[in-house]
Amino acid sequence: EVWNVQHLETIQIPGYKFVSKQRTTCRGGGVGFYINQKLKFKILPSPFYDKIFESITIETLIGNKKNIICNIYRPPSNLPGILPSDQLNNFMDTIDTLSSELSNLNLPVYIVTDSNINLLNLSNNSHTEAYLQSLYSNGYVQTILKATRIQNGASSLIDHIFTNQELNSITTGV
Repeated sequence: EVWNVQHLETIQIPGYKFVSKQRTTCRGGGVGFYINQKLKFKILPSPFYDKIFESITIETLIGNKKNIICNIYRPPSNLPGILPSDQLNNFMDTIDTLSSELSNLNLPVYIVTDSNINLLNLSNNSHTEAYLQSLYSNGYVQTILKATRIQNGASSLIDHIFTNQELNSITTGV
């Protein structure tokens, strides 16, 4: 979540380019990447629906190898006039379509999300199970398996990294 960046010069990191997509109708949200200036990349089409499904997708070229990285944010707050279940269903439909389209590119894909869907509640929530099943059915595996937020004695796993890569071993950290 990058919010609305008014003054890009205040968030620059030497050696990196900041690219983002931001909300047009309200504050908060938005998604972005800091990309090493030595990397060749291009921004690919990616759905962006304020407060429902906010994403930016890039294709990078490292040496002669292309990779796709998609950054997705789903806000925890509800939109006025839309039932929370409808808002979540819209998110689920969009991530299912996008993850399928990205898989069809036949390139390594990494989907990073702040989905506000707690994967530690898998057995207690049908939406959580449907979210995982959608990504699994499109060929992705989750690489983060521990809580990404611990606060006031509660823990959650709402930040995710999925990949379609066949990996012999995965090393991730929280």
